[in-house]
Amino acid sequence: MVKLEGTEKQVQWGEQVRSDALRELKSSIDDGWDPRLADIIVRFCGRVTSAKWWIDNRHLLRTTADICRLAEKSSERVRKEKAKLSE
Repeated sequence: MVKLEGTEKQVQWGEQVRSDALRELKSSIDDGWDPRLADIIVRFCGRVTSAKWWIDNRHLLRTTADICRLAEKSSERVRKEKAKLSE
């Protein structure tokens, strides 16, 4: 994962939010989610460098479905890669 940018406090908080979101994704893979979709979302998460983004979106990252929706909303690249999975 990339190092988050922000104040020291933002970075610590943002890292915790990101860690929780990634743990939720891993749990979903274990529960049968398509690992290819999870990989797309993990790569998206790895590109977000703003601790503030993680903090501001923390309430939208509670479930894997929420994380997927937010990633699609935030990234055209994620939308395109997800669309390829259904082809």
